[in-house]
Formats: sequence, structure tokens, C-alpha cells
Amino acid sequence: MKNNYFYRYLFLIFFGINSSVLIAQATVSNSPQNLKHLASHDTETAFSVQDQNAIIKACLTFQELKNKLGTNNHAYNILNHGIVFKNPLSQSLNGQKISYVSKTQLRSLNSYFLFHTIDIKEDKAFVRYYFTYTDNGVQKRIPITIDFEKTKSEWQVVNHTI
Repeated sequence: MKNNYFYRYLFLIFFGINSSVLIAQATVSNSPQNLKHLASHDTETAFSVQDQNAIIKACLTFQELKNKLGTNNHAYNILNHGIVFKNPLSQSLNGQKISYVSKTQLRSLNSYFLFHTIDIKEDKAFVRYYFTYTDNGVQKRIPITIDFEKTKSEWQVVNHTI
């Protein structure tokens, strides 16, 4: 019987110490210094979003893709899958509507873009994406990879495979 009380006592002491540690950690994580760090991290993310949008625009209007298709007449439908679009592009680009579509909407579309990878590191970026379209009732997919480099605040294509 005495052993039960002893173990209960140890449990209460252990629980009390762990609770104190968790409260101290929560207090430190909400300190002004830590909140300042989190705010600066959000600013860095916002900058990356601007870069992501500039790179996506360059991919949507990539001249080599237009040359391969032989037409500029396709909608900018972007499959909202895989890549997280934190701040989607504006409603239009070069007079064409930009739409973010779900997988359930694909059957009704003649073409769409699927971004597989957008890897941005400082002044370099790598993008892998696909343009899928229907030609005479046959669905075709064009894989595209592009290496970008940022010079004078603009993203330039330095290498690509289509």
C-alpha cells in the first residue's frame, strides 16, 4: 500500500516539473525577440512569393513552348495541385485569363499547366512543369525544365529542356 502512495507522489512531482518546463517554453516562444524573428521570416516569404510569381509568369509565356505549339492561343489554366501558390497571380496575363483549376475541372479543359517543381535559391531557380493539351482529340503532354538566374532583379532563362 505504501508503494502505491510513493509512485503516486513521484508521478505528481514528475508531472509538475514537466508542466513547468512546457509553460516556460511557451513563454519564451512568445517573447518579443522571437516574434520579431518570425516577422522577419514572413518578410522573406513574401519576397519569395514575388519571385515565384515572376518565374511562373515566365513559364506561362515561355517562347520556346509557343514555338513548339505553333500557336499563342491557349488559356493559362494552372492545375492547383503539388505546388503551393501562396499568393496566386493576377486574373490575366497578356490579355489572357489566368485560372487555377482543380483535378475535377480537367475534363472540360483543352489545356493546362502543371507545376511539379519550383526551387528558388537566392538568385537561381529551377522549374519543372508540364503543359498538357488536346490535339485532334488526343491528349499530349510537353515536359519542360528551365534554369533561371536573377540579374538586375529580373529572372532570365539560362538553360532549358523542352
